[in-house]
Amino acid sequence: SFVQGALYAGFFPFATEIQIPGLPLTERCVLDLEICGNTSKGSGTMDKAAGGFTGDTGGRVILEGVKHMNTGKKTVRSLNKHNYELTCTECFEDVLDKIVSLHGIDWLGFRRVRDLLTSLPRLKTSSTNGKTGNCDSSRRKRKLSAANTNNPPSPLSSIRMCSFELWESKNVGSSKEMTDSKDEEVSSDSKKVLVSGEIGFIVGSCYTCLSLFSDTRTYPRCDRVRTQGALLWMAEAGVKLFDVGTTANYYIKLYGFSKVTKRSFVEAWRRHRGTPLNKEGENTLCNRAGIKHEYLTRILRENRGRHVSLRDT
Repeated sequence: SFVQGALYAGFFPFATEIQIPGLPLTERCVLDLEICGNTSKGSGTMDKAAGGFTGDTGGRVILEGVKHMNTGKKTVRSLNKHNYELTCTECFEDVLDKIVSLHGIDWLGFRRVRDLLTSLPRLKTSSTNGKTGNCDSSRRKRKLSAANTNNPPSPLSSIRMCSFELWESKNVGSSKEMTDSKDEEVSSDSKKVLVSGEIGFIVGSCYTCLSLFSDTRTYPRCDRVRTQGALLWMAEAGVKLFDVGTTANYYIKLYGFSKVTKRSFVEAWRRHRGTPLNKEGENTLCNRAGIKHEYLTRILRENRGRHVSLRDT
């Protein structure tokens, strides 16, 4: 589709409200696509000391390879207070609902945008009973590959929507500190609370984060636990380029990202979009039953100032 082609080309999708009398807010939007924001005002300048290209109206905030995460002491200490667990695409639409409830309808709450995002292929697909299943089996993939020998798949087929969810288990230690907020998303077994999440998409070995939420008031530093855990997880799966759009400048200071020019971003995107995840990459994200608390604590603690392979922990 046109939108899939735009995602493959590196455009960041979002929607803008438009005024149409008689239509509810959820129906009044127009889809926008951008590479590096509005640079017409010339407010962006190159500043290597500040992490690359500076300015709020231009550039793209990216990280090419996970080399230096520098997990802070307070982030590690927060893991001692909360029994966190990180999952991938376990409840994509729940994360989407949570983002809209916290940030408002604009932009993910527009009906057409939601229909678009939920219609695209995901790393995990939901079965008819609402539960999340695994990715296509290797046997099925081999059959499809053999059937399409003369018709190689389109590069657009590598696009996969995904989400990362950080849960707090309610049945241990810190459960006494839980709030009874009605806004909290609780899993079906009523033992986990969704405290932070993000949605994005993977193209080849590139990942773009579209939006996120974090209940940092109740769970301090849960945003950093989710972000750093997800980055390490994706890096182990073979993701090489991480992108958070044009305005998430706080990623530069917190996670070592850089803000680069349009040319630099497009070159990096094209360098990695055609490279599929490593042999076990998609299965690493799809078939793994999340990152449990003890494992998550270990990889973040051992990642103090450097990237640690999940296989080495």
